[in-house]
Amino acid sequence: MRKSINGGVSWTTYVLPTTEPINDLCAVDASTAWVACMDGVILKTTNGGSVWNKLSTETGDTFTDMDVLNADTVFAVSGNRVYRTWDGGMYWNFSEIGLGYLRAVEAVSPSTIWAAGDNGLIVKSTDGGGTWTRQQPQDTNLRNYYGISAVNADVAWIAGSDGKILHTVNGGVEPPPVPEITHVQPYTVYPLSLVSVYGNTFGPFTSPEDYGKNFYLSLDSETVPFSNILKWEDDEVDFRVPSGLPPGPVEVSVTVNGFSSNRESIIVLEAPTKGWRLQDPGVNMPLFSVSAADADTAWAVGYNGTIIKTADGGNTWTPQNSGTTKALLAVSAASPRVAWAGGEEVLLLTVDGGESWHTVSAEPGYYVYDIAAVDEQNCWVVGGAPLPQYMPGRGFILRTRDGGRNWELQVVNHTYTFYSISAAGDDAAWAAGGEMMLYGTSGIMLRTTDGGTTWTPCGSTDRSWWRIAACDASNAMAWGTVRDGNYPFGIRPDCRRTRDGGATWTIFSDLQMARIYLPYSGAEMLDPQTVWMAASGTSAWSRDAGIAKTVDGGASWSYQLDENYGYPTIPAIDVSAVDRDTAWAVGGYYLLHTTDGGYAGPAPVIDSISPTSGGAYEVVTVEGSNFRERLTVLFGDKPASVESRTDTRIVCRAPEIGASDLRVPVTVTTPNGTSNPAYFSYGRGFTVLSIEPNQGSQLSFQVTASIRGTGFLPGATVRLEKGAAVIDAIGANVVSMERIDCVLPLWGAEPGTYDVVVKNPDGSEARLAGGFTVTSACGQGGGAAALLAGASLGLLSLAGSRCRRRRREA
Repeated sequence: MRKSINGGVSWTTYVLPTTEPINDLCAVDASTAWVACMDGVILKTTNGGSVWNKLSTETGDTFTDMDVLNADTVFAVSGNRVYRTWDGGMYWNFSEIGLGYLRAVEAVSPSTIWAAGDNGLIVKSTDGGGTWTRQQPQDTNLRNYYGISAVNADVAWIAGSDGKILHTVNGGVEPPPVPEITHVQPYTVYPLSLVSVYGNTFGPFTSPEDYGKNFYLSLDSETVPFSNILKWEDDEVDFRVPSGLPPGPVEVSVTVNGFSSNRESIIVLEAPTKGWRLQDPGVNMPLFSVSAADADTAWAVGYNGTIIKTADGGNTWTPQNSGTTKALLAVSAASPRVAWAGGEEVLLLTVDGGESWHTVSAEPGYYVYDIAAVDEQNCWVVGGAPLPQYMPGRGFILRTRDGGRNWELQVVNHTYTFYSISAAGDDAAWAAGGEMMLYGTSGIMLRTTDGGTTWTPCGSTDRSWWRIAACDASNAMAWGTVRDGNYPFGIRPDCRRTRDGGATWTIFSDLQMARIYLPYSGAEMLDPQTVWMAASGTSAWSRDAGIAKTVDGGASWSYQLDENYGYPTIPAIDVSAVDRDTAWAVGGYYLLHTTDGGYAGPAPVIDSISPTSGGAYEVVTVEGSNFRERLTVLFGDKPASVESRTDTRIVCRAPEIGASDLRVPVTVTTPNGTSNPAYFSYGRGFTVLSIEPNQGSQLSFQVTASIRGTGFLPGATVRLEKGAAVIDAIGANVVSMERIDCVLPLWGAEPGTYDVVVKNPDGSEARLAGGFTVTSACGQGGGAAALLAGASLGLLSLAGSRCRRRRREA
């Protein structure tokens, strides 16, 4: 045996008083050590190895492993026995496990000991070896274990055969929890998108310092940075996909205390080059409002006093010290130097680009919901009682004309809380407010053209008005909600526009309307035709949301986010536009930017529908392209129930149309536009039912006929058809969908029974088999008949027949 006292530079050899092979060596300190040998030989030194004394267990058992706590306390294993001594080896006692062969022992304290051996055997004692409890590892192979190393009574490792290592963090009392991922949402994502990982036993969040050690989230073999972790709970982990991640499939896994979950795949898409693009806000706090001073400079604010700013078009966002932990719900930039921010009982101002923010007001119980800065000197602020608490008589409108040094309280203790203000110059502004749905629906819209000296009601009071956006004193757009029915009641949105200063309002239909429910949702009206709005769903965190834009004054809206960033849709809460092309939007943990007007992609195209006729609730398959999420299928003006959708196919049910024997256009509308029409016939669909008269002579120059049927479209044509013989009608006039008047040129036509065929402009045909008969001239009788026949032949030879023959198919 050899010993080093200088870190292994040199070694001293000691001769042991035995020739038996050594099984284990344990040293207590520089002087005291123990050696276990074959044939039950136990050696001990107390003088650094100069002298070794033989000890005996009096049983002759051979120790396969020992663990020494101090000079007097030693534990050892032999066969199915665990030995212990309390007096330095003079006396030994043992416990028989009776479960198998033991190969390793580890003592954490005089009371806590582990032992392990063959066939998956692990036992533990917490009373110094008096009693032993078998533990069940997560090891179905029941392999042999050869070594144990423990940190404390909870954390230990065991080395086994096949190169396997077991680990416990709970004392081995029960199998340690292994994290499990049940599903990941969304499945397709972009860099900087948010992903939720759902499952169980992810463990509670401990500390940032512990991340990357005892728990972490991985994409393939790379650990997601802690700055990208938004939420860590036992059943859910939310994270932001790291920027720069290459496109393609990535496997997500969660590791907790050394145990890794199963892997679930997501597809990382290449970041879009058009439309709205995600930016990294640099903070992991929900954002509620954004305001741009110019194409390079913008601020965003949010939860816990969060303020961030960009000065380079959003390439980088820098957190700023707001000096508050209150939620900030609104921000308005007057210039790259001056901006106001407000929210939960606080109003802030910066005059140095955000290097410092000063508290203008901190009125208890009052919330600032919106701010409209005209320039560095002029600004309006509105607010009132906090949501969802309904506190009437708290609404206010404030104005400063000197950069915040002095404020005018223009409206105070109004019946309604004001949730929105839109300034249209130094003197013109619009404000909107309302109440919660608990006691009904009512609200107010006000307008001033004298700088706020007087505010005049200018709209309906039977809605709760959450947002108003204006571009001048005449043009404004407002969004609100109305309670629908009694408790439990629904909430129905409302969107309307005025072009005469609020004297009259145009109400948009549900299909035209961009949905908005919360007062935090924002809008930007650049001119009477161009409006951007944050189309929040039924809550601030709703995923049925996005960004909507109109370029025709609200007559139609395009939703610009949708599955551009995977499903579910990115929620938007506020939008701020510099011009028709450049804008920012925020929603929750997302921050987006566009410089091309928010391109949303190509409009849908219908190639065909099948069947083309049927009744209400008929299953109809629509084939085409660009069928994206959040689409609407219309039969005429009635929406169909969509049962399934892919990018190229929609399966839906025809709606009740309110009439039979009606032919209607079928269109598909997505956030990118409306498709070309296809046609569907209700009831008997497209048919030819009769023709009057139903016969005519081959000697008739013209026969005027009236055709009855269903589904006739303007531009339809009529022909008589008998085999290869075809007679084209002249001047087909589609009087209605049920009647066509036409002229049939029968002079010289081949006698016989003809089908009556009507062809619509879309190429579809309807046929009345044998519906018309051309009678022969031979039935006229005597010389008159012969004379007419001769004349007929002469005319035919001179002018040519109006009858043509169809080429037969080979």
